[in-house]
Amino acid sequence: MRRLISLFSALLIFASVFNSCKPDSIEELGSIYGIVTDKATGEPVKNANVQLRPSGETTLTGTDGRYEFVDLKNGEYSITVSKTEYTDLVDDYVIKVEGAKAMRRDVQIEKIPALLKILDSNGNEIDVLDFGSMQDDNTRMFSIFNNSTSALDYEIFKTAAWVASLSSQEGRLQPGATKSIIVVIDRDMLVVGKNVTTLSILTNNGGKQLTLKANKSDGNGEDPEEPENPDEPDEPNDPEEPDDPDEPYIPGAINISVGGVSFKMIEVEGGTYMMGNDGEIGGNIDETPKHSVTLDAFYIGETEVTQELWNAVMGSNPSVYVGNKKPVNAVNWNQCNEFIDKLNYMTGKTFRMPTEAEWEYAAKGGRQSKGYEYSGSNNVGSVAWYVNNSNYEPQDVKGKIPNELGIYDMSGNVFEWCSDWYGGYNSSAQTNPTGPNSGNNKVVRGGAFSYNDTYCRVARRFSCSPNWCDSYHGLRLVME
Repeated sequence: MRRLISLFSALLIFASVFNSCKPDSIEELGSIYGIVTDKATGEPVKNANVQLRPSGETTLTGTDGRYEFVDLKNGEYSITVSKTEYTDLVDDYVIKVEGAKAMRRDVQIEKIPALLKILDSNGNEIDVLDFGSMQDDNTRMFSIFNNSTSALDYEIFKTAAWVASLSSQEGRLQPGATKSIIVVIDRDMLVVGKNVTTLSILTNNGGKQLTLKANKSDGNGEDPEEPENPDEPDEPNDPEEPDDPDEPYIPGAINISVGGVSFKMIEVEGGTYMMGNDGEIGGNIDETPKHSVTLDAFYIGETEVTQELWNAVMGSNPSVYVGNKKPVNAVNWNQCNEFIDKLNYMTGKTFRMPTEAEWEYAAKGGRQSKGYEYSGSNNVGSVAWYVNNSNYEPQDVKGKIPNELGIYDMSGNVFEWCSDWYGGYNSSAQTNPTGPNSGNNKVVRGGAFSYNDTYCRVARRFSCSPNWCDSYHGLRLVME
């Protein structure tokens, strides 16, 4: 009996010691994650440095802008984000970690405003370069100065034909560096009176404009009054075979010039076609039901609106991915309307965005359609710049083969805004449809450089708010 009592006492002592060493509970660890995006473009920002406060842990965002901190003790945290060329963000939002929950905090960061300065020979900031009216005074010089703490890649765009040459049109400016630019004009190209144009100096962190002015006398030594519209372009040529033998002849196409930039509009004969997709190519539900649409004839742009054309009209270039022959990108629907209004004023023509029905009809090849899945081929790579071949940026227009009508890039490169509000289809036959009378989103079509091939199908539909702007969006013109 005594042995049993002793054994029982020992067990009680062991249990007491064991319980005294055991923690009251095991603390559950949580996590914080989120996406860092560019405030202006909405694009994810990769390799941004994210620091967790107050612990001081740091991590870098991935290609998708995502960051994550794991195994965090319960408590209150906040983050700081930094990246070269961006303003540091000290986020005051308190993130509470409770239990094993994953807490999300998305943030936006802003690029540092452009710190490029345009200077005269005395180091003074200028925004006008005046060549005056002296016949033999055809050269001026200005300088660009990088007043930022990081290198600036610059590119200078000129539009007027009378600006004969620039000593430098692109390059890199290190912090604190100055680059002199010599401008030479051709006075024989001037019109009588005042001539005004702009140089757009764009960098990887914003840009500036420099106005150029020059006068031409009437032969009597006097400078007459400025004509009402000295830069008014010539009337479009009648349809004719182009002078360039490498350019294919497209019956019914016309060339239009504005601000020294030419672009081609292609005639699309009216006709009737089946719009949409009832599943024969594996479409989405919003592409159904397939229905008959009849359209009058119209003209549509041979290419998407290029940056050199946008700049010739607007005097600036909003694009994230810059290049004269690249499609303008990072423009919302409202900005496109502003561009079109100004283009109509400058040319006296009536341009607009295509209706969704016009867009699909032209993309399918109109009366010449061969029923391709993409615009001009069943092989997406031969007609489209998309995620598999674009190097994640838009490419120069006309880099792929055209469709049956001689139109380029209606699949891929950049999404193209249409005039319609987004809405559902119905099965009834329609003539010249213009979409719903109202809505929240506008139609965009055609796929883009960082999207997969399914977005490049000619029947694929997409929509965005007219105020939405990112680097995937551009436009194509229709002319009445």
